[in-house]
Amino acid sequence: MDYKPEQIASDLARIVRGDVHADIVHRIAYSTDASIYRIIPRCVVVPRDREDVAAATKYARARKIPIVARGAATGLAGESLSSGIVFDMTRYMNGVLSVEGDGQTVICEPGAVLNEVNSHLAK
Repeated sequence: MDYKPEQIASDLARIVRGDVHADIVHRIAYSTDASIYRIIPRCVVVPRDREDVAAATKYARARKIPIVARGAATGLAGESLSSGIVFDMTRYMNGVLSVEGDGQTVICEPGAVLNEVNSHLAK
């Protein structure tokens, strides 16, 4: 079945607390990364937490809609692009959760960027 962007967004807005976008401006903004590829997603979800990720993933899986997690979109091979649902992890899920072993192990959320991790470690 071909799910329309507006229907996907409407459904997801009822089950996630984060932001959900299906307008063409957001979809085009998320259609590129640092690669040469352009793939327009049907919907963009900005999850607030792992429960949002789980709920949106369950929704997508039940409908066979592809998903991809997106960080800073600096990949050179199009790995953050999808014709399905893009999860933007950078807004809410970007923290450093713990540092162990005198900085040897850092546990962070999927939207954390290296500069922020390094700043945290420098403290």
